Amino acid sequence: DWQGGKKTLPVLIGEKKSAKMASFLIFLSYFIAILLYFSNFCELTTLISILMSAPNGFGIAISLLKPLPYRLNALALKSLRHAPLVVLGLFFETMAKEIYEQRINLSILIRFLPVIPFLLMLSPKRNKKIKDEGDISERNNRVIIVGGGV
Repeated sequence: DWQGGKKTLPVLIGEKKSAKMASFLIFLSYFIAILLYFSNFCELTTLISILMSAPNGFGIAISLLKPLPYRLNALALKSLRHAPLVVLGLFFETMAKEIYEQRINLSILIRFLPVIPFLLMLSPKRNKKIKDEGDISERNNRVIIVGGGV
């Protein structure tokens, strides 16, 4: 970001402060989801579908609090896995409600087709080839910037 002349939070407020802020906001987002449920703004199934991504989200938040050399280990890969988890959770919750109310029909099956690539990406067998230190290039030790929500 510094070399590219971008005006991002790490450039404006510093890398350590922005990492702490991002970590805090991840924890805060799950707390807000729980508050929304207890304030009757969402149903229990919606809360559960959001909280299913919490272990991955908390792993990212904890990684952000580690010292710099260890912070980058697999952070981009974790972020890329986390981003679709919340969306998929809410999608499956919506589909489960529709199937419960209407039974399976052609419309529901067609709406499941775009989800298949995400499910394949998240399957453990496909990710065994990916190293956990996925965001640091071994060849030149440069950080690969991946837009994964962090």
